[in-house]
Amino acid sequence: MHLPQRRSLLVSSAALPASLTAPWLLLPRKSVAQQNDTAGTVQRTEGFVRLVGANERNAAAGSIIREGDRLITTPNSDAVIKLNDGAVIAVRANSEMLFAQQRFNARNPSDSSSVMELVRGALRQVTGLIAKTQPTNVRVQTATATIGVRGTDFETVQIDQQSVAMGTSLQPGNYTQVYTGRTIVEGRGTGGSERVEVGAGQTSFLPDRSFGASTPFGLMRSVPGGVFRGGRFDGQLGGVQRQMMQEINNSMRESLPPELQRIMPEFGVQPRR
Repeated sequence: MHLPQRRSLLVSSAALPASLTAPWLLLPRKSVAQQNDTAGTVQRTEGFVRLVGANERNAAAGSIIREGDRLITTPNSDAVIKLNDGAVIAVRANSEMLFAQQRFNARNPSDSSSVMELVRGALRQVTGLIAKTQPTNVRVQTATATIGVRGTDFETVQIDQQSVAMGTSLQPGNYTQVYTGRTIVEGRGTGGSERVEVGAGQTSFLPDRSFGASTPFGLMRSVPGGVFRGGRFDGQLGGVQRQMMQEINNSMRESLPPELQRIMPEFGVQPRR
C-alpha cells in the first residue's frame, strides 16, 4: 500500500526493529476473549513516550499496550503503534490517546471492535482488518467529534484548551483529513444531527463551541498551515502494516476465515488455505 508522505517536523528515524509475533491469535476462542485486553504493541518511539494504565512505564519498541492504557508523547517525541488487527497508528508529538477498546477475533471477525480516544494532539491511522470486516465497529473519539472509520488512511488533530494556552493560532476543535478511503465525522453528543462524510483529499473541521466559535461544521475549502505537520515515520506505515498482516496470516494454525482470505491480498499478503 503506497502512503502519501508529509513534511516532518519530528526527529530523525532509524531502522525498524523486528516485529513481535501475535500470540493471542493462536488461542482458542474462549482464550481470545480472555486476552482481549491486549490491544497491540509499540513498534518504535522517538523521544520521551509514556504508557499509563495499571502502572506507568516508559514506552519502547515491543511494549505491550492493553485496553485502558493511555499513550502520552511529549514535545519532540512520537510513536508508532501496531494494533492486533493490523492497523497502524502514528501518534504525533504533544499528544495523548486512550486505547478504550481493541478486540480482534481472527477466527470470528464479526466479534471485533475498535474504539480509540484522542484526548489531545494528533494521530494518523491506517486501518486494519476490523475496519474492513466490521467498519461500523471502528471509531476514534475526541472531545468534540466521533470519527467513524470506513477502511481508511486518515489523520485527525484535536486543538484543545492546552493548545490555546500555548499560543496556537488555530481555532479549537477537530480537524480530520483523509488520504485514502473515507470517514464519517459526527459532532459528539449530537445524536448524529451534525454529520459529514470526508472523502479522499478532503478535510473537515468541527469547532469546539465551548470557546464560542462561530465557524460552521463541514468540509474546509482550504486548510490552515500548521494543522497537519506529518511525521518522519509516515513513509514506513505501509511496510509495518504488511509485516503485521503477514504475522496474523502465519500465526493461524488453521486457515483464515473466508472473509479474511478475501481481504488479505489487499494488504499484499497471500492467505494460508
